[in-house]
Parts: sequence; structure tokens; C-alpha cells
Amino acid sequence: GFIAACKTAPARSTQLVRALRDGKASFKREVAGAALFDPSLLPYNDELIAYLEEQKRLGRRIGLFTAAHQSLADAVAEHLGLFDDVRGSDGT
Repeated sequence: GFIAACKTAPARSTQLVRALRDGKASFKREVAGAALFDPSLLPYNDELIAYLEEQKRLGRRIGLFTAAHQSLADAVAEHLGLFDDVRGSDGT
């Protein structure tokens, strides 16, 4: 994400590095706001996705919990259409 943000908005790279001094959560928030993210490009485990889809069909609730920023978690959840609950980092 950092590299993509630097390519997309090179002038913002100094701001991103400064955000790292405020901690990982702050850095992730800044990177998520600066970088373009396409969840369809992630390397998903097809067997795991099939298992989760089956569990969803059986009526089980499925959650996505990640240390990634909430905006990225939401994008993945929307792309996959599987999750009942989505929790990511909030930048603090």
C-alpha cells in the first residue's frame, strides 16, 4: 500500500512517513487514504472461500477481522459478499 501510495501521490510520501511516527494504526490510516486498492487483485485461497460460502449457506454467521484499515476490510467484504461482520483498524 505504501509503494502504491507513493506512486499515486509522490508528494504525499513525506506525510506517510511522518504518520508512521504516530504508530502503525495512524500509518495504515494514511496509506489507506492515499493508495488505490482493488480487492479483486488479492490472492484469495479458493478452498477457504468455498468453505466459507458453504458455512454461510448452512446459516452460520461469518466475520472478517483484520489488522488492515477498516476501509480495506470493507472493500474486501464487499468484493466477496460473504461477511456478516467486518472489523478492521480504525486508525487509533
